Amino acid sequence: MSRPFITRAPQERGADLYESWIRERAPHEAQLRVLWSMTPAQRVAAMYRGELTQAQLFAWAGARPEEVPLLDGEFWFIAIHSADVADADEQERDLLLTLRVPGAACEIDGVVNLLDHMLDVAEGFA
Repeated sequence: MSRPFITRAPQERGADLYESWIRERAPHEAQLRVLWSMTPAQRVAAMYRGELTQAQLFAWAGARPEEVPLLDGEFWFIAIHSADVADADEQERDLLLTLRVPGAACEIDGVVNLLDHMLDVAEGFA
């Protein structure tokens, strides 16, 4: 039985793998630098606007869970995909998210939507 022909030393292959890993990791590291350069309020606002990547969201939740807004006891960015929010129509979803997340960027719009909805309901009783 012959041994396979090895063209390079294992250390050289390991160095190539490490360099490849570093190149692949560079964009992720850049995203994290952007995340950690923000204040907590800026991170929350960026999350509500949908500007953070999934990697940034999970890194933030893992490192500073007390900063991440909750929705029904779950991280907001996860809970917005829950069945009750996903099954709601657009107006109901905006209302659900606004009512459950104080200080949300869309809070004023949500209050207007709530008032419109209440007027519609009241007209139904008239």
